[in-house]
Amino acid sequence: MKRLLLASALVLAPALVVAQQVSGGVSKHAASSLLTKITGAGTYTGATSAAPHAVCLFASVTACVPLTMAVSSYTKVSGNITGIMLVKSTTNATAATFRVLAYQAAPTLTGVFNDSVYTPLAADIASGAYVGSWECSTQVVNGDNGYYDCSPNRPAGNNAFNLTDGTLQFVVVATGAYVSGSSETFRVLADLLATAP
Repeated sequence: MKRLLLASALVLAPALVVAQQVSGGVSKHAASSLLTKITGAGTYTGATSAAPHAVCLFASVTACVPLTMAVSSYTKVSGNITGIMLVKSTTNATAATFRVLAYQAAPTLTGVFNDSVYTPLAADIASGAYVGSWECSTQVVNGDNGYYDCSPNRPAGNNAFNLTDGTLQFVVVATGAYVSGSSETFRVLADLLATAP
């Protein structure tokens, strides 16, 4: 087994880091795919911590799609998520709060659209698809973007994953009233400690 410590750039992380593949199949600085909001879409007036609202593209017809993060070119890789940062492109709405939900298999998002109330489904928890969640409560304004150092809802070491396709998936939800910026983008950055065959 190769022990792979995916070092964090998150302490410097106001700058977005693109995932880089290295020999052995590991993403060195793990960054998710980018979610770009439709211009003018997203007024999350009813969002609360108990009833968070999904942040995604479409308000109807096309269901939400999770952000994806390539952890390794190996299909089978296990480890822990040791840190999460949420980066968004706008610096307004500094009181906005979010939650990042992590999955090791595709979450059930049938019938879930932008601004839908969304929490992890019982089936995804029971199946083991759901890994854990992080609260993103305080925005730091950094030039042309805003970022959150998010806090885990479970102690360190309890956000373990066991991937069969080398990919983590994430859903972002608003946990408080929030008006999305024009064409606002979201990306998840992660600290990972992982092992691969």
